Formats: sequence, structure tokens, C-alpha cells
Amino acid sequence: MAKWFRKNKDGAQTGRDEFGNYEVPNFPATVHDVLALIRADESSNSDIADGLGADPGMTVRVLRLVNSAGFGLRQGVEDVSQAVQLIGRSSLESILISAAVHETLPGKSAEGFDGKAFWQVCAQRAVVAGALAGELCPARRSLCWTAGLLQDLAIPLLVEREGAKYCSVLVDWSEGQEPLEVLEREVLGTDHVEVATRICEQWAFPSALTEAIGSHHEPQDGTPLPERLVAFLRPGPELVDDEPAGVAELLAAAEAAGVDPKTAASCVARGLADAGSLVAMLR
Repeated sequence: MAKWFRKNKDGAQTGRDEFGNYEVPNFPATVHDVLALIRADESSNSDIADGLGADPGMTVRVLRLVNSAGFGLRQGVEDVSQAVQLIGRSSLESILISAAVHETLPGKSAEGFDGKAFWQVCAQRAVVAGALAGELCPARRSLCWTAGLLQDLAIPLLVEREGAKYCSVLVDWSEGQEPLEVLEREVLGTDHVEVATRICEQWAFPSALTEAIGSHHEPQDGTPLPERLVAFLRPGPELVDDEPAGVAELLAAAEAAGVDPKTAASCVARGLADAGSLVAMLR
């Protein structure tokens, strides 16, 4: 049975009590510049491609994500200009943010935390969310895909920032003591949702993405159905049969909302099958 956490060996407690004085990593300068071009009406597709071309490594990551089975594009993309034409600026923005976040966040495992398995869960959630949104609300597909991938982005930062103290929270959660956010608030005075919201604001994410990430445990009244369903797919302490936690709850909620059960089940199956491609492309 795969796990995205690992037990502490010695139960050591280290780290500071407050998160507020932690300096959030900065996005690469090129990413900020390209996001500004994507959001500027006067910029052309060539301007965007040229801007991203200043960072060849990021260009490769973006194109790999666009072409991955996990993103679901039906034809291959060879360059950034073609990507903008095929998927649009909003989707390119989502892909670029996803690639930059994955590059910026700490990537190492620690005592109590398996980073590789964590991203596997995030990828599964992203692809399932994108598939469901593609059926229910195609215009929100990229948003749901990105929110699914990044909704727990604060967890690797908390692992790095708080060390064994936070990893002990993960272990307590894995043993079923309390919901993760409850344990986090008891130990840290904050939780990964609140921290993620602050990070989204500092990194100037689109407001819709910030809201989707910030409310994923408690969707607000009027939250569109795709985002409400994304909230069910979260990394549980264990991956049961290689599935993230919440699949059964998601399917039940989708059926209650009038979604055809076969459609929902097909989206989940397709998402889980394609997640490996997405994880490979993130590397």
C-alpha cells in the first residue's frame, strides 16, 4: 500500500512556532514577465513565445506538460506560439503557473514525508479534476486542472519550514487522530490552506485560482460544480489501490448533483490512468 508520508524514526521536535516570518520563495523572473505578457491584451502570441524563450528550461517544461496525456490535448504541440493558438492564453497561464510552482517548491522528501508520492497524488487529482470539468464545464477545465494539482502546494513548504515538528503532524494525521487542518492549527496556529492562500496572493495567481485553492476544504455557496468536486480529491494518509482519498465521496457527490454516474466513473478512471504521464512530465 503506497504512502506519501513516512514515519519519523525518532519523533524529534524541531522548528519554530510561527509561519508568518517565513519568506516564501520567489517565482523565476521570466515567469513573472511571461505572465504579464499573457495577461496584456496588446501582446501577441509571438511576444509570449519570445518571452518564454528567455528560459529554455521552462519552455521545455511547459511544452512537456501541454503534450502530456495528463493535460489531455488531442494533438501534439511543437512550440509556444502553437500552444497559445491551440489552448488559449488562459490555459497556457495555468500550465506555466503549474510548471513554475513545481520548480519553485522544495522537492526533497523528509522524515515523515515522501515528496514523490505526494506529487503522484496531486497529479491524479489534477487529471481527474480536468476530466470532470471537461464534461461538466469545459470553460473551467484548465482552472480545475491547475487547482487540483496545486491545492496542497503549502505542504512541501511546511515540511521544509517546520521540519520534524510538521512531519509529526503528518504522522498523527496518518494514524487517524484528526483532520490534517485541525492538527496543523493546533501545532502551528495556521494550516496548509491558509498558507497556500497567502502564497497564491504573493505569487499573483489569478483570483479564481486563488479562491479555488483557498476554499478546497470548504467550498463556498455558489462555487461551480467542477470546483466543488475538486475539493473531494485530497491526499489522504494512504493511497488505497493507488487512488487519492475522496474518490468514493466525489462519485457520490457527482451523482447527487445530477452527473451521470458512468460519466463520472469514466473521468476518474481516465484521470488515474493518465496521472503517471503528468508526473513524468513534471520532472
